[in-house]
Amino acid sequence: ASASASANDTINVTLNNAASDFTSISGFETVNATILAATATGFDDATKNDGIEAAGTINILGGNANSSFTVDATAKFDTSKTITTPQTLDASTFGGSLDVHYGTDDLDAYTTVKGGSSTSDKVTTTITAAAAATENKPTMSGVERLVINTVDADTDAVINLANVTGLTRIDATFTTNTNDDQIEIDGAPQGVAYVVTATNAADNLQIDLASSSGASDAIAITSAANNAGLNLDAAGVESLTITNSVTSSYDLAGVSPTTGSTGTVTLSGAGNATLTALHTGINTINASALAGTLSVAAAARDTDAYTITGGVNNDTIAMENAGDVLTGGSQAVAGADTLIVSYTGILGGITADLS
Repeated sequence: ASASASANDTINVTLNNAASDFTSISGFETVNATILAATATGFDDATKNDGIEAAGTINILGGNANSSFTVDATAKFDTSKTITTPQTLDASTFGGSLDVHYGTDDLDAYTTVKGGSSTSDKVTTTITAAAAATENKPTMSGVERLVINTVDADTDAVINLANVTGLTRIDATFTTNTNDDQIEIDGAPQGVAYVVTATNAADNLQIDLASSSGASDAIAITSAANNAGLNLDAAGVESLTITNSVTSSYDLAGVSPTTGSTGTVTLSGAGNATLTALHTGINTINASALAGTLSVAAAARDTDAYTITGGVNNDTIAMENAGDVLTGGSQAVAGADTLIVSYTGILGGITADLS
């Protein structure tokens, strides 16, 4: 079916297949796609989706809790949009779940996505562009999960979420470990779980909260696979929670509390955690719920007083200040904690209260 020369052509279709074919459909400004109940539908071929991704308005309709609409990574929406040719994907009345991939830097200011009644709607994109007025700045609501992928060696990739509501999870997924990459999230919402997969020791995740002027701003990340390490930056954050599911190292020199406040890092999970650098505003590290080992070397911290609590494994903690309060933890794992005393002396010795 081909549209007329009108700028307001609409086509109504019913989808019942996950490999939909729109090669015979073109020129329609509005596509109303009704999804059958208990049916997985969508697109899996980039040569067969032009009729839908070129539309300005895509309405996903019908369905029930067992229905789905998926545009996979092969069929991703990657058509160019402008201020005069924006695109809206509206699944706000859809009864099923949404899983839509967008092309590199195609989730832009001319893109609107509306999720539906499902609590598992997901949008995936890849970013390379630096901060700009229109780049990677979508309007999105009702979508619970956003997956952000990098391109190898791109160290200035930014997405702006100022116009996004409803997210409960953000996946920051770094590509191959050949070179370090960056994901900068501007206008980041609070209360969102960040699931991070890093592949290079210098991979940088920068989380700029939409509001971080208070004294109790918090973020929580889950380390999905950060064996090489993660460089995390988050200004204005007083509480950082890390669920360390695999052995990982963290450079937290850029996790800075608001001026006049102090920061706390709380760790849990099965993996070993090494803190390679800490911002001077952080003064508490609580790893009492960490099943793996905690390592805080002298080079990672400054000489200010810290309160550091280890977990059940064999922790290694450096002491540099007489005011440090260091607790090894419950030590359920065989072995022993290691205390490293770092100081520079001219005459005399040191006094350590190990009570």
